[in-house]
Amino acid sequence: MTKLLLNKLPRAWKFQNQLILLFAAVVLCFAVVGASANSWLASRQILGQLLDQGRQVATGFARQSTLALLYRHGENAREAARVTLGFPGVKHVAIYDEKGISLLDLGEKTDWLPEPELFPVGQTLVHESNEAWHFLAPVYESAEDDVSDSPFELRSVEPRLIGYAHVMLGKSGLRAMQRTIFFDNFLSTFVFAAVLLLLLKWLTTRLTRPLNDLASLMKDAEEGNIDVRSNLRGSEEILNMSHAFNTMMSVLGERTMRLDHQNSLLLQEMEERKQAENLLKESEMRYRAVIENAVDGIITIDSQGVIHSVNPAAERFFGYSAGELIDNNVSMLMPEPYRSEHDDYLKKYNRKGDSGILDVGPREVCGMRRDGSIFPLDLAVSEMWSGGQCLFIGIIRDITERKLAEQQLIEYRDHLQEMVDEQTRDLIEARDTALVAERAMSTFLANMSHELRTPLHGILSFANFGMTKLERVSKEKLHQYFLEIHDSGSHLLRLLNDLLDLSKLRAGKMTYEYRRTDINYTVQAVVNEFESLLEEKSIRVVVNNTQALELITIDENRISQVVRNLLSNAIKFSPAESLIDIALQMDDDSVVVSVSDQGVGIPQDELKCVFNPFTQSSKTRTNAGGTGLGLPICKEIIEAGHHGWIKAENLEQGGTRMTFCIPITGVA
Repeated sequence: MTKLLLNKLPRAWKFQNQLILLFAAVVLCFAVVGASANSWLASRQILGQLLDQGRQVATGFARQSTLALLYRHGENAREAARVTLGFPGVKHVAIYDEKGISLLDLGEKTDWLPEPELFPVGQTLVHESNEAWHFLAPVYESAEDDVSDSPFELRSVEPRLIGYAHVMLGKSGLRAMQRTIFFDNFLSTFVFAAVLLLLLKWLTTRLTRPLNDLASLMKDAEEGNIDVRSNLRGSEEILNMSHAFNTMMSVLGERTMRLDHQNSLLLQEMEERKQAENLLKESEMRYRAVIENAVDGIITIDSQGVIHSVNPAAERFFGYSAGELIDNNVSMLMPEPYRSEHDDYLKKYNRKGDSGILDVGPREVCGMRRDGSIFPLDLAVSEMWSGGQCLFIGIIRDITERKLAEQQLIEYRDHLQEMVDEQTRDLIEARDTALVAERAMSTFLANMSHELRTPLHGILSFANFGMTKLERVSKEKLHQYFLEIHDSGSHLLRLLNDLLDLSKLRAGKMTYEYRRTDINYTVQAVVNEFESLLEEKSIRVVVNNTQALELITIDENRISQVVRNLLSNAIKFSPAESLIDIALQMDDDSVVVSVSDQGVGIPQDELKCVFNPFTQSSKTRTNAGGTGLGLPICKEIIEAGHHGWIKAENLEQGGTRMTFCIPITGVA
């Protein structure tokens, strides 16, 4: 520990200061540890006394609360409560009947309220917080309070529990005594340490004066004056140090001259090597750029057929990633019989030096993709040596389209015009489909980029504020920063949960927890969640339920998610001072829920496609935000998870109505 403390001290400090500081730190540690130990031992005794006092006070107050509980009138015990509050440390008293109903509550505001199910059978310390202990003492009706009217009736009367007395004992007294004990012990130890430090300073001043003079000479040498010499006088040890210093400076001067010469040679060599490395890096970057951007696939293998490298074009051709191909045999990319014959070709070439395919130009072969499909390709193979190892470079080109074109020309040469027309229609349809998919994906990517970037920027910005302004801003400001980080993180988590939910729903892996539920309560709970947002936008929500609804079998959390999404969209696209109507009604053996708003509505030709993933209405996607995942998730939950249906429709007076229907039974 001493060595660690010395390493942490600034190097510019004198040895004397370091020694004094080390001694002071050790003494201070002993003072703190001793004061803390004595304070802890004393506080344990005081703690026991205070707990016994709290139990006695609670028991006494319970005895004086019998009349108030019998008559269920807290005023009968008010004077006893005031007397109990007069005890040292008692901050709060209360009386509860056997059902947990408060009959009397006096004193400071309590930081804990007992729950009826937590009431003890006997008197005990039931709760402890940072500021107080809470005692509960049961109050029983004595046998004398319920004597039979008949003197001839003999029966034993058991005491009856009629309530509890609650006493809150504050910890402020305990903490004040702990602080007093600690500071008294610490002060006495600190005074003793100060005396020792003065004595130590006087001794170290006499001992370190020659060392300081030698340190001054060393500082001159450090600044470049290699001609400095020592002429110290004193004890034999000081003279030996002076002689050693002079010898060291003489040797240092000679070595400095040699090092200067060697340094100039080394700098020249390093400059030449750096230029060579830069040229090599530029050449390697040009080579890699050519390989990575080549249209043709390029695969490198060794003499055993093991793949060493592939470029992105080859990955696209075969459907494998580079990590899945490297260190595997290239025959995995070949169908039979080429796969079985390939190793024999390599062995023949290794023996005779001739494989029949090197440097003869491209030839047509077949390749096999990851999914097992076989496709034609042109292959050109050349040989190279690298690091004493023979490597083969294969350049491949996918000629699937060319072969298909040739086959189509052969098959349809007599029906060229018909073929052209059909292909034109297919190409147009494929183009339109691709354009729609591309637009949807582009919109999704743009929205996702915005939705992900916005909370991430918020998290990073407020985290940076917190780091850079930690010592300058108030706790309230830091709390605000953490709230912003929490809100941004929560928004990001909800977005990712939507993506995961949609993925699970589309894959059929979403699990549902069905139970009999009152859907009216479910809808009202969701409406309550948006109360603050509705007030902010001055929007009213009316829930119309004109008939009693039966309990239905649903996953309440998932249906809440559907209602929450529909209501959120309605609020988002509704103007201020508008009305949102939520209607619930029975329809034969199902329940129909609709959410109607007075917003911008949805174009008629987009009413069905709004339930497609990554799709948003053209009237809303310009400034509403979102990713187009909410309604597809709702559709999957209603249709796949609850065997119902969901639809969107425009209202004649303007706005949109989103309606879903769920069967009452038969879901689980």
